Amino acid sequence: MVISIFKPPEDGKTLAEQKAGDICDATSYEYEKYFNGVGTFTLELPVNTRFREELQVNRFLVTDSGDALVVRDIQTTLDKVKVTGYDLNGLLCDRITLGTDESGYDPYDGSTEACVKYYVSSNLAASGIPGRNLPRFDVIPNTLDRGTPEDHAYPRYQNLQELVTELCGAAGLGWRVSLNRRGGIADPVFLFDVTEQTDRTSGQSERDRVVFSVQMHNVESMTRQVGVTSARNTLYLDIDGTVVQYPREPEGTEGSGEEAQGRKPGSGYDRREEYCSLSGKSLDEEVYKVEAEHNMADRMQETDSLTIEAGNPLDYGVKYDVGTRVTVYDRNRTLQLDSVISAATVRRTGTEYSVRLTLGESKPKLLDNYAKKSEVTQRTVRNSSGGISGVYTKKIAFTAGGFDLTFAGSGGDVLNSFAITEDESGNITGITNTTAGRSIEVTYD
Repeated sequence: MVISIFKPPEDGKTLAEQKAGDICDATSYEYEKYFNGVGTFTLELPVNTRFREELQVNRFLVTDSGDALVVRDIQTTLDKVKVTGYDLNGLLCDRITLGTDESGYDPYDGSTEACVKYYVSSNLAASGIPGRNLPRFDVIPNTLDRGTPEDHAYPRYQNLQELVTELCGAAGLGWRVSLNRRGGIADPVFLFDVTEQTDRTSGQSERDRVVFSVQMHNVESMTRQVGVTSARNTLYLDIDGTVVQYPREPEGTEGSGEEAQGRKPGSGYDRREEYCSLSGKSLDEEVYKVEAEHNMADRMQETDSLTIEAGNPLDYGVKYDVGTRVTVYDRNRTLQLDSVISAATVRRTGTEYSVRLTLGESKPKLLDNYAKKSEVTQRTVRNSSGGISGVYTKKIAFTAGGFDLTFAGSGGDVLNSFAITEDESGNITGITNTTAGRSIEVTYD
């Protein structure tokens, strides 16, 4: 196994000019990639590996099988070097969406593909703040309008990777940042695009079929997982201070033929509730339904996955990857399932090579780091009347000796003034909220 080290792309330099060396003595390598999300990797090397000094955080690795990775952490012990990080999709983890108005919101309407590419382009490739743009990074133009034809997003300082994963997940799409090996000196090195599922199930005839079966001896082990875990099926939506339930309780009486069609809330032991504050202000169900469904897709998807240890990962060559729909068959368990490969883990140790495939719902590990977005953009407080309302910081204004913060909530804007005290050296020693009459001391180690 050969792994090449590259410096970050620079304008006016070819990819070959950025190469810093090759690693040829890796003792183990594991890479877990996702159809819709950010993949992670772990690489172990001897402590005396050649080009050790070229292994640096934020440099890029490219394996002989084409995996392109970003180094984020390096641990060195007495006998080995452990390198961890994520694939190129992780580049989206380091940006948030910036608003187009003073409230911080950046709304966009269009197909799912159009929405996703708008947010990636405006925050990584064509931002009005040059320092936010990645050199030699570009977005493939939208020509197909894949996904939901009339999609909508209304983010406010939301993590870009989280937003893209939510939009694509709800539309059944994937996404990928790929390495452009054939580009010239003026072309982008990294390209973003959305991807669709590829059908290779046994029931179709347009492409070569991919079937995993114990009876065909290409499966070493098979694990089926079905459950609810932390899934939720009933939301209480806070829309500008008014809380409504989604889905609504069905109208009509059971058996009368007047039951509501479509998604229904959970009932009894099967009901799992969650509170969620929406960014819109309309109480019209047709308006808030779009954002509610996005939250449903991210929060409430029940676990139904099948993990396969492929007996011989080379049986099908490169015919399958994440995003491929395949057939799994087991005569002994009377199981026949057509499902999409949502995650794939490649393990290479010496001459051994194995692949673990996850079919069905699989949430990327990195998504857990961004699941609590409400803690960043909003906190819940109890207002003067005892009700619950969401607030967020709308404006900061620096003043002589302090600053003013304006909080926006369902009860209107609230201004809090803060005073800063310093010592003779100019070090901050205390911050006082003069409006609330509270203060904190600042100490230095």
